[in-house]
Amino acid sequence: MLFRSVIGHHEIKNKLIKSVNNGRISHAQLFLGPEGSGNLAMVLAYVQYLFCVDRKEDDSCGVCPSCLKISKLVHPDVHFSFPFIAKKKEDISNNYIVPFRDAVLNDPYLNLIKWYAELGEEKKQGIINVYESAEISKKLSLKAYEGGYKVSLIWMPENLNIPAANKLLKILEEPPDKTVIILVANESEKMLKTILSRTQLVKIPRLRNEEITNGLIDKFEMEHDLAENLAAMSDGNYLIARENALNVGSVNENFELFRDWMRLCFKKDIKGVTGWVQKIAAIGREKQKHFLTYGLHLIRQCAVLNYGVENLVNMGGDERVFMQKFAPYITHKNLQDYISSFNLAYQHIQRNANPKILFTDLSFEVLIMLNSVEK
Repeated sequence: MLFRSVIGHHEIKNKLIKSVNNGRISHAQLFLGPEGSGNLAMVLAYVQYLFCVDRKEDDSCGVCPSCLKISKLVHPDVHFSFPFIAKKKEDISNNYIVPFRDAVLNDPYLNLIKWYAELGEEKKQGIINVYESAEISKKLSLKAYEGGYKVSLIWMPENLNIPAANKLLKILEEPPDKTVIILVANESEKMLKTILSRTQLVKIPRLRNEEITNGLIDKFEMEHDLAENLAAMSDGNYLIARENALNVGSVNENFELFRDWMRLCFKKDIKGVTGWVQKIAAIGREKQKHFLTYGLHLIRQCAVLNYGVENLVNMGGDERVFMQKFAPYITHKNLQDYISSFNLAYQHIQRNANPKILFTDLSFEVLIMLNSVEK
């Protein structure tokens, strides 16, 4: 993958390029960034630049044998480890490398939910087991096929079980010469501190709105104002922005659903809320995720409106009229509660929660929050 194909993060790209050209390459690195930040895409571009035999000032050449092999994820000196649902005790990542390779080539912004869907295992949680850690040590102990670096890329190391994580510590402490171990993670708090302490941190922040806007324009050739609006709704997550771009026609539908829902909750109309829950439960998981993303964005826009920064409010028409009436019910006391409740609901939808139960529960939380605001 080329650096120019990675959305945003220009300063990080420049630092990585400089570190390679100066020969200052840490043997163990942790690329830490939230979902949709592009940390996996960044690592793929970094590894390709590291192996490129005709490096340019700001990118790999993209045409040398090494670049071509890495662009197809088939370089013999680049090894991949990732969570999987083991069919037998001794399973290792290499048994699932073909679907993983296809999934990453199709989407370098891949997340765990989509990866498990590729495996047909949406309702299960994968792990990286102790046999995989042993396989990593074995591969890195061998000589490089092409005489240069050997790279072990471990995607989602949060899913290392305890025996696997402990076994990995030894090679992190004493790696063979010209070996680079790269961990690509979303949540460092789920990793052993002993592993964190043995890696150099490369922090990949959420994408800025303007970076996502440019990314959407490049991919979908859409108008700037629409791309900007979708970027503002994404909370720095390119996956969300891209999904919303693919379902851009649902924005008006989401507004009507959200407006009707808030009115029912405000009136404490339990019968109406029950009917509303039946309606949203029938629209499918992806549309439910889009709805929650849209609702969270609208709530944040209300908070911005309350602070008087109207130039940052990027909604007009009926949405703007509704927001002006709804904003007084979003306060500094309940804003974080709304955000936490909507984010948790989104995570539960990703994990195939029962939508009727989920949206019923969320409706009662919203009802309480709306009616707890002092008039």
